[in-house]
Amino acid sequence: MAKAKGKRNRRKEKLEFVQDYLPIRDLKNGIIETTDNRYIKILEIEPINFTLRSDEEQFNIISSFASWLKISPMRLQFKSITRRADSDKHISMICEELEHEENPQCKELGEDYIELIKDVGNREALTRRFFLIFRYEELRRNENSDYGQICSTLLTAEQNARAYFMQCGNNILQPKDPDEATAEILYMFFNRRSCVEEPFHSRVDRIVLDTMAAKNKVIGIDPIPHIRMAHFIAPRGIDLTHRNYIIMDGLYYSFLYIKGNGYPNKVRAGWMSSLINAGEGIDVDVFLRRENRSKTIDKVAQRIRLNRTKLKSMQDTSTDYEELAGSIQAGYFIKQGIANYN
Repeated sequence: MAKAKGKRNRRKEKLEFVQDYLPIRDLKNGIIETTDNRYIKILEIEPINFTLRSDEEQFNIISSFASWLKISPMRLQFKSITRRADSDKHISMICEELEHEENPQCKELGEDYIELIKDVGNREALTRRFFLIFRYEELRRNENSDYGQICSTLLTAEQNARAYFMQCGNNILQPKDPDEATAEILYMFFNRRSCVEEPFHSRVDRIVLDTMAAKNKVIGIDPIPHIRMAHFIAPRGIDLTHRNYIIMDGLYYSFLYIKGNGYPNKVRAGWMSSLINAGEGIDVDVFLRRENRSKTIDKVAQRIRLNRTKLKSMQDTSTDYEELAGSIQAGYFIKQGIANYN
């Protein structure tokens, strides 16, 4: 009797799958549809060496980028990923050329060159990838947009970005298959360790074979059943039980945020290069959100009035007097710049 009662009270163990945790519902036309009904586009940007440009070129780059920000999507994310360089492709290409080489001295030099590449690649070689991420924004609240309008809006935003980034000297990659390219980016992000040993096309083949076998389908005869996109990009596991870090695909991740008042007031052009070049395994994310112009002007004007009221009750010898005066002057500068669409 007691044994049966213990069985009834035993709680059923609940299995949680990583595929269900990922907020990705579908991927079509290079557009990610999330489970909370957002539509996201990811573009990969080829970088330039900004510090080697002349002062005039740097000014033109900044001006073109500032012009694009005025017409860019409402919410933006710039992401840089730094990881160890993959030298296998370069080494395999050299090995193919050495197979047709008849001169023994050239072969010996080629083998020494391969050893040099392996040595440098294991110690120092890093590769960086840069992404621009934005999403579809409804023009009006509770607007029912069809998928065609969503695609058209995101395509227009992509074309604008291509045109302005071209003026900056940056090229935005245009893959032959946008779906495959976007899925490979997501796979690389969620599987930092596995993507080195198992490329994306190998993961796709394995998932298809496993699904066919699980459903008792014959490859080459039966059609491939529908497979959720999350199955192709999901990591082997995610552990969110720790306070200071998470574990994903066998790697430990920690997240650091720069506070709103943690940025320097004045910076030189290209000041973020030191963050981007911090080292292997360090990603840098910059989030931008465009504010409503009229509401922002009202907030700045309200802050100016409040600071002026405080300033009247202070003596000019107070330590906070100059700080408040500078804040008022900065407020007028911001208000004038926004009003002039600058």
